[in-house]
Amino acid sequence: MLTGGTSVERGGRTAGARAGGGGMRCSLRVWVLLGSLGLVFLTSLFFSISLRGGVGLPYLEPPGWEKSSRVKLVPNYSGVHQLGPLESTQQQKTCACPRCVGDPGVSDWFDENYNPDISPVWTRDNIQLPSDVYYWWVMLQPQFKPHTIQQVLLRLFQVIPGRSPYGSWDPARCLRCAVVGNSGNMRGAGYGPTIDSHNYIMRINLAPTLGYEEDAGSHTTHHFMYPESAKNLAANVSFVLVPFKTLDLLWITSALSTGQIRFTYAPVKQFLRVDKDKVQIFNPAFFKYIHDRWTRHHGRYPSTGMLVLFFALHVCDEVRTSLTHVHTNTQYRHVSRPVSLPVLKRYLVFQVNVFGFGADGRGNWHHYWEQNRYSGEFRKTGVHDADYEALIIDSLVKAGKITIFPGK
Repeated sequence: MLTGGTSVERGGRTAGARAGGGGMRCSLRVWVLLGSLGLVFLTSLFFSISLRGGVGLPYLEPPGWEKSSRVKLVPNYSGVHQLGPLESTQQQKTCACPRCVGDPGVSDWFDENYNPDISPVWTRDNIQLPSDVYYWWVMLQPQFKPHTIQQVLLRLFQVIPGRSPYGSWDPARCLRCAVVGNSGNMRGAGYGPTIDSHNYIMRINLAPTLGYEEDAGSHTTHHFMYPESAKNLAANVSFVLVPFKTLDLLWITSALSTGQIRFTYAPVKQFLRVDKDKVQIFNPAFFKYIHDRWTRHHGRYPSTGMLVLFFALHVCDEVRTSLTHVHTNTQYRHVSRPVSLPVLKRYLVFQVNVFGFGADGRGNWHHYWEQNRYSGEFRKTGVHDADYEALIIDSLVKAGKITIFPGK
């Protein structure tokens, strides 16, 4: 029995030894496998670090990485066109003009404030206003009756197209635009032929051309007006309504259809003879964008001249403008002097050219079609901050986005 017991014990020990040897070999294989995986991971990690040219982990970014790696945007009216990460902003051309409004890298100040994603036109696609935009907009002028803005717009867009006519960005295109203001220093300047040579010619409020062709030009493609300043237009001209209240939207719907509205805060045209297919509505979101980004809340809201100027800066490749805004401070009187033809030709390569800005050579403020040369009516308004708008214009000049053409 003892012998038998000893034999069984030995057999058990022998089997256990064999099992232990197999377990050791299995553990050794596991460790070899884990070691190989670790070696592969470390090799991959060091290779990734060497490619990055740094010593940090690939998922850690230095402070301020958002700013350094942010992709700049260029105008794209049907969406956002981003420059590739390897493209140089200094070499990127956004149009075929000599110098383009949307070219990035020219002015940090301009690039930081310029937002190509906000459409200047109110359409079916952006019918819903952000709440902050809506409440700011409805406070600009009293709203005598409450209206549901979406219902008002839906009725309006049954009368007009309700879409943006500005196509996608085309680097091979050079769309040249002129913004024509109304200052009296246009008289005798002789800019008419230069103005008429552009693809888009934008005018503001009354802005007559008959009898003033030599100085103000004769062609018009866009006319920006309120209900209270509206007039009939030729069939090839776009009527751009600048709305300050819901009643303005009701009026344009009525003036193009039933003719029910004859009065806002002043008498308005019962019917308007314009091309319905070319009617556009200035976007309140774009209005507030100018107020926030550019005029920085100076004044209750920007002047019409500023609205039209930035409209052009967002839909044109190259803008030549006679933004002769009559409310601007007299600090710009120094530009009211004759300009030689060689200097004029140098101006033509800039994006925005300003013809006859501000007061005339005697410091008088008036419209070019008026004879009240000694009127001070437009010197101060209390609504717009003319001094600050003059600083914005000066900054745009320094940024190379506009050039001032002095009037007389």
